[in-house]
Amino acid sequence: MNDKIIELKEYKNIIENKKELDNKGKTVDDLSLEELEDVSNLYQNEVSKLSQEVSILEKENKKLKVLKGYDV
Repeated sequence: MNDKIIELKEYKNIIENKKELDNKGKTVDDLSLEELEDVSNLYQNEVSKLSQEVSILEKENKKLKVLKGYDV
């Protein structure tokens, strides 16, 4: 159980670092190499999810265009 609590605290710290970077409260120079890697992974995950969402929306857009009678 303690391991889960530690993991959650570490994840919370990563999110806080990301928020600080986003809001310009911190710079990359303020973070350790490990913290930078963790935040970088978080950004990569977000970009991957957004890319998947864009792909889904593009497919839905094509379907809607076909239903409306537009050339795809």
